[in-house]
Amino acid sequence: DYGAVKLLKQECERVGITEWVHCFGLGYVVLRFSRLGRLGPVELGLLVLGLLRQYQVSLHWSVILLAAFALILYLAVTGRMRFLATAPLLYLGALSYPLYLVHSNLGYVIIRGLEANRFSADLAIGVATVVAFALAAVIHHLVEDPVRTVLLGRAPGGALGPVRSYGEALRGSLVEPLVIPGQEKR
Repeated sequence: DYGAVKLLKQECERVGITEWVHCFGLGYVVLRFSRLGRLGPVELGLLVLGLLRQYQVSLHWSVILLAAFALILYLAVTGRMRFLATAPLLYLGALSYPLYLVHSNLGYVIIRGLEANRFSADLAIGVATVVAFALAAVIHHLVEDPVRTVLLGRAPGGALGPVRSYGEALRGSLVEPLVIPGQEKR
């Protein structure tokens, strides 16, 4: 249905997915190259399209920054940057995904709220940063770690073995069936 595709496209644009999806593609290219030692036609295409998209959406010098980031990511993935494997940096890496999830929306609410109450922009940004990191740590410890423990088979009460798919988790009664609104069984 074309209407559904158009709606999905509009929603992806609204939340910024289309603006940054090329960075995820570049991450995929780096991972494949680190594992295979070469790039196939799909990876080369993604690399070219990603750099062109970066050129289109941002300042032109940011293409160089993105390429440099890809090189650093490649060096890290292939073990050539082990000096970064310190406990504080590894912990920040563990917080990166929950921080990604909460920083923007929460940050804007806090910053706008504090500035509306005559706090300086610097103080508002500092408070928003501290709150975002604190919430990311809470999500990491209370959500991510317990879920990872179950999925990797170290659940309380015995080893389950690694769960490799949603289907395995469903069969093992580790998750509830996913129900999409409007698609419930009648």
